[in-house]
Amino acid sequence: MAFHHAILSRTVQNGRRAGFQAPRWLVYPFARARAAVAIIVPQEGIEAEGPGNERRAMTSKKPVSKRKTSKAPASGRPPAGPRSGKAASKKRAPKKPRAKDLPPDLPHPDRDDATVAAGDFDTAIEATARGEDARERPDAFHAGYIAICGLPNAGKSTLLNAILQERLAIVTSKPQTTRRRTLGIVNVAGGQAIFIDTPGILVPRDELHAAMMRLVEESIADADLLLYVVDVRRPEIAPGVIAAAARKPVVVAINKADLLAVPEESLPVIERLQAELPEAEFFVVSALHGAGVPLLRDRLIEKLPAGAPFYPADMLTEQPERFFVTELIREALFDQFRQEIPYSSEIEITTFHEQEGRKDLIEAEIFVETESQKGILIGKGGQAIRDLGRRARASIEELLDREVYLALRVRVLPHWRRDPKALRRFGY
Repeated sequence: MAFHHAILSRTVQNGRRAGFQAPRWLVYPFARARAAVAIIVPQEGIEAEGPGNERRAMTSKKPVSKRKTSKAPASGRPPAGPRSGKAASKKRAPKKPRAKDLPPDLPHPDRDDATVAAGDFDTAIEATARGEDARERPDAFHAGYIAICGLPNAGKSTLLNAILQERLAIVTSKPQTTRRRTLGIVNVAGGQAIFIDTPGILVPRDELHAAMMRLVEESIADADLLLYVVDVRRPEIAPGVIAAAARKPVVVAINKADLLAVPEESLPVIERLQAELPEAEFFVVSALHGAGVPLLRDRLIEKLPAGAPFYPADMLTEQPERFFVTELIREALFDQFRQEIPYSSEIEITTFHEQEGRKDLIEAEIFVETESQKGILIGKGGQAIRDLGRRARASIEELLDREVYLALRVRVLPHWRRDPKALRRFGY
């Protein structure tokens, strides 16, 4: 089995731009049979790309964007028609673009951290000078939906954040943290990928689990491409993935490679998975450190169908601030409490008011199933609920980039996880 040495200069570039410090890595891609595989090997002198330490500010309760945009339809894909805002087709006199005029994903010789493959920059210069935009040429642009799926605790949400270089999805050390779909949009010079993070695939034990699995099935059915994430220590294919692989392309991300003593330990895992998914492509990555993620991201976009983008180029997600506030309170619950409390809790935002010149007012109710759970959540003298509020408020203020007043109340809703009516109320 031959290894071909390749240093990913874009990894170095993006890692520096994000200000992310991580272990040094080299990437060794190789092809075997019908599967393309990339293995990461520790090495000194190379920085790996990882999620940035800064988060894009959300300045309104509208979908996350640098400018106002309309939300995509609730069902089906948004139309790939003209974008809102100023017309993108306004013609300008051709001129040679400067470094700041080019997309951040495209290197430029004037940038200190850029290393450009031969011909890439000249091609971009010529296309820009002619006034061409790949987004306006569907034959040269790739766009589509990618469903991120896998067993619980495989690192799906961590991988989404690493791909986006944003902390969008909540992440905890406990399994089954994700209950709803989280949508994140990646825009590069030649494509747009809409990633959908899904709950971990499991055998349902109650109505809540059944609703979560329906979300997974719908996401897989609607996606153009599947990104199956597997823990390198637990190389298993979840139910339904093999059947889905017969209908659409599958890329397998073997995650948590940083836990391996040597990279070669991943080879038996690849062989085992390849026997079940012979047409898939395999990438060995560390989502936590960002190693191998740029290579994976670029390949995913290459495999998407040609077509026009679905969302504006400056849009990160279509989901509103209210959704992410709910998720951050849930994340604080998972971080602070153990055993059954996080799994038996659900959050409902009752008040979300932006107040000019004052702190925003957010009121939320935490539903649990029993009085004993309510007592644990409140704590002696209300100490536990105060600690939870401080923890959640810090994350919410970082997300919104403004101060908030957060009020939490605890209510009991017996057996809500088994009550279809209660689940509909919570949006499942």
